[in-house]
Amino acid sequence: MFDIDPTTPYGKINDYGVFSEDGIPRDFFGNPEWGIHVRKAFAYAFDYDTYLQMAYLGEAIQPATAIIPGLPYYDPTLEEYKYTYNLTKAEEEFKKVPGLWETGFTITILYNTGNIPRQYAAQLLESALESLNPKFHVEVTSVEWRPYLRACLYHQTPLFIIGWLADYPDPHNFAFAFYYSKGAFGAWQLYENPEMDALVEEGIKAPEGPERGEIYRQIALLALEDCPSVTIDQ
Repeated sequence: MFDIDPTTPYGKINDYGVFSEDGIPRDFFGNPEWGIHVRKAFAYAFDYDTYLQMAYLGEAIQPATAIIPGLPYYDPTLEEYKYTYNLTKAEEEFKKVPGLWETGFTITILYNTGNIPRQYAAQLLESALESLNPKFHVEVTSVEWRPYLRACLYHQTPLFIIGWLADYPDPHNFAFAFYYSKGAFGAWQLYENPEMDALVEEGIKAPEGPERGEIYRQIALLALEDCPSVTIDQ
């Protein structure tokens, strides 16, 4: 999962598991042994509070997962488990990846041209990552909307920032888009977790009530543990 197309024009993509200071391996986020540590390191390296002030003047929140406040079965108790800006933890996670801290990397972060909040997000992540290690390099690149979506669709985006507008106010609409292997963003990322897929399928079939609520709680908990993506604003 998280297999980046090495023919992408957005940065150097090495073969599986191959680190270099001027690029990243194509399984940088998805290696079955250490990819989760890279994902969590990036989650800890984002300054959520500063971003919300810069991008929205404080008129937004950072939800724990894509099962956001306002949806049925949103569980506020999970907010205490959400990722926070913590460079110490980010460094710890990076150092769990054999050879990465010593070798370094260069990654391109993409956002769609003209989207100022996403530009701020990319620049904040750039600043934090480069402050951790002189061998960590980030290139922030803006791309026009059509080629941006095309790059996402064809797995050519090492790291991208995007949003979701509800088609209908139900947690399935978000869980499917963000976490299901055939959902909009799951498919773009090539993210596939059989446990997550099973939960999403159960959630849409379950009758309204506590049983369905527990399924979405489990989806949110697994999203926090597996960290396929990070929700930065609502």
